[in-house]
Amino acid sequence: MKGSVPNFLDDSQGLAYVNNKLRRIILRSQCKREKKAVTKKEKKKDVRNYSKFVWLE
Repeated sequence: MKGSVPNFLDDSQGLAYVNNKLRRIILRSQCKREKKAVTKKEKKKDVRNYSKFVWLE
């Protein structure tokens, strides 16, 4: 997972395909903020494994 290479769709929106799943590129500082906002029940959706990517709902 760490070595996955994003295939960029649209640079303006920051969308990319990673491991055949659509993701939104985020900054590391933004990532840290989103990590703090995640509750304990949503740990599986945490961005720890993807420092640069977040699930698109």
